[in-house]
Amino acid sequence: MSKATRPFTGPRRLILIQSGKFDYAELDLGQSFQLVGVNGLGKTALISTLQYLYIDNQKDMRFGQHSTEESRRFYFRADASFILFECETSLGTVTLGARSLGPTSGYELQRFTWHGGYQKDDFIDAEGRAKRWDEVRATLGGKDLKIVEGPDLRRLLGAVDEDTAESWGLVPLVEARDYPRFRQTFQRLLQLRDIRQDDLKQLLADCAKLGPSQREIDLAKDFEKDLGKIERDRAEVKRLENARPAAEEVRKLYDKEFTARAIAHACVKELNERHAGYASWFRRETEVLSDFLENSKREKARLLGVKDDLKNELNKASLEGGQAAARISALNQAKDRFADYVPEIEDQACEQLVEEVSSLTDRLKNMPKESPEALWEKLEAKRQERQQCEKKASQVSDLFITWLRARMPEQNVARIGAILNHEILESVMDENINVTNEATLIARLQAAADRCDVRGYEDESVAVEFPAGALSAASRVGRLDQIKATVQELSQDITRLERDRETVLQAAPFRVRLPAARQEYEDKIKRRAAYRQFQDDLAQESSYQAEADRWKTAVEALQKTQDENEDARQKNDTLAADAVRKFDQLTGDQTEIRRQATTPPTADGDNPGETPVSTAYVRELPESLLEVFKIVRNKCAEARTLAQTLNDKVGLLDRDFINASFPYNTSAPIEDRLRVLEAQIASLPQRSHNNENRCI
Repeated sequence: MSKATRPFTGPRRLILIQSGKFDYAELDLGQSFQLVGVNGLGKTALISTLQYLYIDNQKDMRFGQHSTEESRRFYFRADASFILFECETSLGTVTLGARSLGPTSGYELQRFTWHGGYQKDDFIDAEGRAKRWDEVRATLGGKDLKIVEGPDLRRLLGAVDEDTAESWGLVPLVEARDYPRFRQTFQRLLQLRDIRQDDLKQLLADCAKLGPSQREIDLAKDFEKDLGKIERDRAEVKRLENARPAAEEVRKLYDKEFTARAIAHACVKELNERHAGYASWFRRETEVLSDFLENSKREKARLLGVKDDLKNELNKASLEGGQAAARISALNQAKDRFADYVPEIEDQACEQLVEEVSSLTDRLKNMPKESPEALWEKLEAKRQERQQCEKKASQVSDLFITWLRARMPEQNVARIGAILNHEILESVMDENINVTNEATLIARLQAAADRCDVRGYEDESVAVEFPAGALSAASRVGRLDQIKATVQELSQDITRLERDRETVLQAAPFRVRLPAARQEYEDKIKRRAAYRQFQDDLAQESSYQAEADRWKTAVEALQKTQDENEDARQKNDTLAADAVRKFDQLTGDQTEIRRQATTPPTADGDNPGETPVSTAYVRELPESLLEVFKIVRNKCAEARTLAQTLNDKVGLLDRDFINASFPYNTSAPIEDRLRVLEAQIASLPQRSHNNENRCI
């Protein structure tokens, strides 16, 4: 191409869709711009995307320490990931895109082009979702969509050879073989390393289509004025570069001083506002404290009264509870004491003791007068008589009277029995009496009975009057039940005689045993009464236990209330003591505040107005006005110190840029001067680049 003016060719816009760290991004490449951000934000990755436009083979691309495969997965993380370059070319506006073929094809790179610019709705649907390749391809099919391989891309960029059908002229090389040098130099420029001046000059010469005779220039002869300006620019660039740390320090110091000044002014304002209302606030606070102390005094008296009432109630409840617990304890002891108590056995023992006491009493009271020998004789006689009666009882069917009753009416037998001796009537037949003629005997006895009536016997020669009860006594002779009754009477007599004889023989032991038996009886009676009381108490055990539990609960509740009363009194005393201390503190602070107010703190410099930092700092100021006085005084002093330090640092910077080529006014506010310097320092790379280009 000739030296005539050509239209600008090159990328105009960069679009990233679900690529790298961006879901969607558009960059205008037609104007200068700066990429600013913390490390790891993606600035280098964004710049490296230019390789997908200018580097024909993905194997020749460089992404720092990351491999080609890692980079492909980073830039093309989804099926709808695209990197697009909208370019102005010698053929008009064209767009080159890059995408990945996916994991099935090892994430290989595929590039494509179409005539015309980028339209967002070709790749993003109405809901803001990225379209897949199949949808995009269908849309771009009417815009001459083509798949581009490596050699085709080189020719399109500008490495024209005999097989070139069309070229965009993005890299206007003289010959196609110059493309490898362009690719190598371009990679070094992207990475800012291993850039050699000769390679850069050769590349620029190739792009400018300079002949060998045009590549030699005498700078000293033809460009002396320009070289002088370049040297001055270089010196100023060096001063700016050297001033970078100082400018950064001043910027930090300025921000710090600005913040400190804003805080100081805000604190002074807050202090003045608080101090203006301090007198009324102090009066309100002291009145509140006085009222509180008076109420606390009344509350203490009330709590002490409640304490005394609780003490009395607790003593009463403890006494009642102790009695209820004593009943339960006594009942449990009674359970052990009467565990083996059998009422029937105990009643029988009582009866035996009653009999024993009665017997001993009778013996000692009716002590017989006879001697033991006389009593023995009577005893033996009674024993023999009982023996005879027992014998009669065993032979009652063989007695003479039984024989008569079998042969005569009972009335006649009774009359005969009243006449005869009872021993005859009770004689044993065939042993004491032998009847030789039964009929004659019966006839004679019947004749005698006929001569008897209830009064007696009477015949021609004699009349006998029966004693009272003779007939009835006779009727009982020979009766088995009568004999047994006689035996029982004899046994009682024998027992009495034995007891009387024993009493006479053992009178001293009986006298000892009688009080002991009476005591045993009394003990038994008491034990039985205690057992009956135990039974009554046992029937009431549940009610006793309920009463004990009720009093126990009452005691616990009263103790809890008593503890709460104690806590309330302690809390009341503590709050009262705190109020006294606070009252004393307020009074002391008032004196010190009056002294501080004689020389109030002031903030120097312009008031920056409210800032988020100053507002937050004021919000965190303590309630104590005295503390605020101290803090504000310190903050004002801190702001003055920082302002002085800042002025000193800025003065040092001013010396190097009094006659700068850029507008720098040492009388301007520090912020303006600092902004000018920062802008100049930020433009150093471009300015250095421009100087080097002018040298080339």
